[in-house]
Amino acid sequence: MSLIVWTAIISAYSAHGDANAALRLFGDMLSNGTRLDPVTFTAVLAACAHSGMVDEAWKIFDEMFLKYGIQLSVEHYACMVGVLSRARMLSEAAEFISKMPIEPNAKVWGALLHGVSVSGDVVLGRIVYDHLFEMEPENTGNYVIMAILYSQAGKWEEAENVGEKMNKIGLKKIPGTSWIETRGGYEAL
Repeated sequence: MSLIVWTAIISAYSAHGDANAALRLFGDMLSNGTRLDPVTFTAVLAACAHSGMVDEAWKIFDEMFLKYGIQLSVEHYACMVGVLSRARMLSEAAEFISKMPIEPNAKVWGALLHGVSVSGDVVLGRIVYDHLFEMEPENTGNYVIMAILYSQAGKWEEAENVGEKMNKIGLKKIPGTSWIETRGGYEAL
């Protein structure tokens, strides 16, 4: 099998929450002597993030350069922040970001914002939101997540301020839609 096929299957297992199968396939790649690339490692780390496999992710991350000669990219760091955030290890994720040898981008901060939104940590959420606002002020998702975080904490005035800031800039949240197939064709809801 080609590297592209291996990686696509690992990504599919990851997307469907089967990290064990993804890691098993990754092990098969190593056993077969398949030359790995950065995309394969991103897929494997994402699988670990989706399944809470912190120890496995650290092992893979630590070996990427030392054992396999893969240069760590911001995507790999974002995956590790995702691993830690999803495991509710938010202080570890924030410390990891502070020690990154490369500048964290919106993917990295976004992974932490997701973790913060799940845990309800408003203080850390505000710090992350401020970074994201500087990097991508047009991303409505960041505003919405922060407003929800404030609302869940009962900080109604702060939630309203986030909405006003969004409106002041001229941004609008695009409403989600679902499609259903009817006898007359497809309809949006």
